[in-house]
Amino acid sequence: MKFLSSYLYSLKLKGDIVSTSKYRGRVLSLKGFSRFKHGDGYIAEKYGLSLYQLFVDHYTEILVNDFEHLVIACPVNKGVTPTIKFFQLFINSHLCKLGKPPIGRFEMKFIGRGITRNDYASRSKKDREDILGDGMFVFDQKFSKGKKIIVIDDLRVTGTYENAIKKMLEAAGAECLIFLYIIQVPREVIEKRHDMESILDHFYINNLARLGEVLLADDFILNQRVCKFLLTQEDLKNLREFLRKLPNNVIREIYTLSVNEGYEPIKVYEKAFSVLENVFLKKNTV
Repeated sequence: MKFLSSYLYSLKLKGDIVSTSKYRGRVLSLKGFSRFKHGDGYIAEKYGLSLYQLFVDHYTEILVNDFEHLVIACPVNKGVTPTIKFFQLFINSHLCKLGKPPIGRFEMKFIGRGITRNDYASRSKKDREDILGDGMFVFDQKFSKGKKIIVIDDLRVTGTYENAIKKMLEAAGAECLIFLYIIQVPREVIEKRHDMESILDHFYINNLARLGEVLLADDFILNQRVCKFLLTQEDLKNLREFLRKLPNNVIREIYTLSVNEGYEPIKVYEKAFSVLENVFLKKNTV
């Protein structure tokens, strides 16, 4: 199986200062990336466009001559999913202009408690391998046999997720894998700060007021990271006041995703979940 990989930005670390390489003359906004990781749909669309441009820059020949074998792998309930959908939109618009049919995508779901119940972003390579080894990816294999599969992720940190996907899709008969990343974190950076993913996630969204900027925007798209951020708040009074000010539909979405992801019985989330549930019930009492 052929394997290809490209990224928009490479991370740099000088002392405690984090920066990135340039893509098309621009460095990455770390504030924007943090907002994206917490549901900013506007930035998700921008990343989808940039990844489409990256794909065209590197793989035009595949897009034009082998489009009928192209398919996009889409992880279920992952924060990068909105970007994948925008990427697919731009790719299919490109193909339409060439008089070619659109490409599709198939969903991959991770079955297991590892990623759901652990702060994956702050874990070491060994911890990540153990977490992924605790479950399995489930998908319809007919979409991958003999195909060139595009896999999009926000960060390449240790390569653990990438290796797990490679093994799974190679066994399913994929012909070629093309990984596209927003950020690639070099090994020397990870060796200095194995929690770099967590640092990037919370570079800007590190308090409820800043999270509120994203949650109240028209293009907010809920993901698990938002739920986990809320459920790890220690100031329960402040959390209660924050949740009370949110619209009913937003509270409903947050509560529903938290329940469906199995966060309720987790000890570290227990107190904050009780606050969330209480606010949800009061807002939805007839």
